Amino acid sequence: MHLLARALLFWAVLSVSLLLTLGIQFLPAQFQLREGEVARQTIKSPRRVQFVSQVLTNQARDEAAARVADIYAYDPALATQQVQKLRNLGDQITTIRQSTNLTDAEKQAQLSRLPDTGLSSEGVTAVLRLSEAEWNQVRNETVRLVSEAMRSRITSEQVGAVREQLPMQLSPGLSPLQARVVLELARAYIIPNLTIDPAQTEAAREAARRRVEPVVITVEAGEVILRDGEVATPLALEKLAATGLSSGSIDLYQLGSVGLIAASLSAALSLYLAVFEPRTVLSVRRFGLLVILLVGAILAARLTIPGRPYYELAFPAAAVPMLAGALLGPGVGLGSLFALTGLLTVVGSGTPQFAVYCLVTGMMGLLAAQSTSRTQHFFLAGLGVAVAGLAATLGFRLIARDLEPMSLGILAFLCTVNGLLSAALTVGSLAVLGHIFGITTGSHLLELADPNQPLLRRLLAEAPGTYYHSLIVGNLAERAAEAVNADKLLVRVGAYYHDVGKLVRPGFYTENQVPGENIHDRLDPRVSVELIRAHVTDGLELARRHRLPGRVRDLIAEHHGTTLVQYFYHRAKELGLNVSPEEFRYPGPKPRSKEAAILMLADTVEATARSARSHTPEELDAIVDRMVALRIAEGQLDECDLTLGDIERIKQALKEGLRGIYHPRTEYPALKTPRQQELPETHDTERP
Repeated sequence: MHLLARALLFWAVLSVSLLLTLGIQFLPAQFQLREGEVARQTIKSPRRVQFVSQVLTNQARDEAAARVADIYAYDPALATQQVQKLRNLGDQITTIRQSTNLTDAEKQAQLSRLPDTGLSSEGVTAVLRLSEAEWNQVRNETVRLVSEAMRSRITSEQVGAVREQLPMQLSPGLSPLQARVVLELARAYIIPNLTIDPAQTEAAREAARRRVEPVVITVEAGEVILRDGEVATPLALEKLAATGLSSGSIDLYQLGSVGLIAASLSAALSLYLAVFEPRTVLSVRRFGLLVILLVGAILAARLTIPGRPYYELAFPAAAVPMLAGALLGPGVGLGSLFALTGLLTVVGSGTPQFAVYCLVTGMMGLLAAQSTSRTQHFFLAGLGVAVAGLAATLGFRLIARDLEPMSLGILAFLCTVNGLLSAALTVGSLAVLGHIFGITTGSHLLELADPNQPLLRRLLAEAPGTYYHSLIVGNLAERAAEAVNADKLLVRVGAYYHDVGKLVRPGFYTENQVPGENIHDRLDPRVSVELIRAHVTDGLELARRHRLPGRVRDLIAEHHGTTLVQYFYHRAKELGLNVSPEEFRYPGPKPRSKEAAILMLADTVEATARSARSHTPEELDAIVDRMVALRIAEGQLDECDLTLGDIERIKQALKEGLRGIYHPRTEYPALKTPRQQELPETHDTERP
């Protein structure tokens, strides 16, 4: 529940921070104008800006869509439909003509009232004057004309021309009266059979719109955007917004959109960290650092990228995952990369090319900057960022067939700038951010490994035995850490400082005592164990006083865990003292990391091997096996994340390290001077 609450807190903080960063206009608004208003002064651009003009882009796309002709669909059923309607009309006219109950005037009135006949008053009169044979001839001729005309494809624009050609298609045997009726009826029933297909027409126009590239315009520094007395046009307002001179009024729709995007990306990142990197969510410092990295990058992008297409390629987005990976771990760096890619896509052009570019460069930077112990590693990572970005961008250029040499040169330059800026920002920010947020960095550890550090110089001068013991433990632990992919630099530095508490009372520890003299022989075992255990708490106090990093202090506190100081416990039992094992244990805690567990094992086997009488390879291997098994049996490794395979590799590394330290040495014969070699051996005391 605590983890869930922290994850919700992280989500809320990050969402609100990103919403403010994405939604607020940061540059000052100087001119408040709306479309159609008159400028009260001449307005010039304060700087050079290049941006995609939505006004001109939409205008060009509308013009391209307007040039697309309507797409027609042919309906063959209309011919049959019109012929059938004409036959039905003929039947109705025939019925009226043959009626014996109607007068001619009534017949004419009823014919005039029939819908869609196309007959004029003269045509109606002509219909009634025709004989039955003539009328039947008219009906057949009209059906023929309409049927033939409707078989061709006719648009609404062509209907008039088709109707005008009907007189030339009449049969020659018709009387003028019949021809009049046929033409009036046929013209009424010839209609367009090609109709506009709205869906296909709109799809074609939309395709034409998509083929139009965004219109990029450049506003030069000092260029006049509006003159005094000119009316503000949409293009002028767009230029004012791009140069940061507009009113910057809040667009609620835009604010809502960026709010949803920020909330969704923050939620995804929070869940990812809660599941895979809970330590970052549970630490206020760690998640505060991550929020600062993401928000700072988006703020910088908002102030530099909009309106400047080339700035997208030069923007050092890879610095964020590189810093997050170096300071918080590669898992956090990966999560920050995906979140940052989505956010930068909103700030930038929003194209898939830009999203892929951010993703590829960030991933390369994250992978290449895993080793933080040397500055050159980051610049090699920057080179990898440049190469990866160039490759990704060239891929999209190949799709577009855009391989113009000058453009490719600019592209390579911008990708190189991106890589160098990413590396420089990472190197410049790493130590500062690590110090501010109390996070141990590789460069800081390298500084602590310098023998000229005050604590190490004191250790060499005041407790030389402990100093050399620490060096040997550092070598053993580093070899073991490398075998299990642990932080070998951290474990080496931790070994150098793990016994620094012995500076308080160096003479109470065997490695600093004169052979044959042991002060503990005269002390109560309970007093001795307190003095021995005190080197852990004294070491932590010295570490805090000298501002050693938290991870190094953890190694000091955990390198003995809660092990039993067996020598003094058994001595107390031999003296008949009423003691319990808990009184003779180190305060702990037990090792909670791979590095702490490795340091404990290296310290244990080195001390045991140093006190052993025999240093044969077999005896050294037995010491390692015995001491590691003892620590496992005591449960000292229960809280760290070492696997059984890791423990076997650590044991092998420790065995190899001890064999290297205690390997047998060849005995050489005593050397003689050349003069001695020339003289014969003699027991005389006199020498020339």
